[in-house]
Amino acid sequence: MLTDKKISLIGTGNMGEALLSGLVCSGSSRPENITGSNIR
Repeated sequence: MLTDKKISLIGTGNMGEALLSGLVCSGSSRPENITGSNIR
């Protein structure tokens, strides 16, 4: 579904990590299409 889309997440705390991990583990997105950032 999202395999060809780029995904960015601002705020990669516990919830962000869970969301991104779920996307990758389910095969919905590829790791190379994901960017995460945090303010610290």
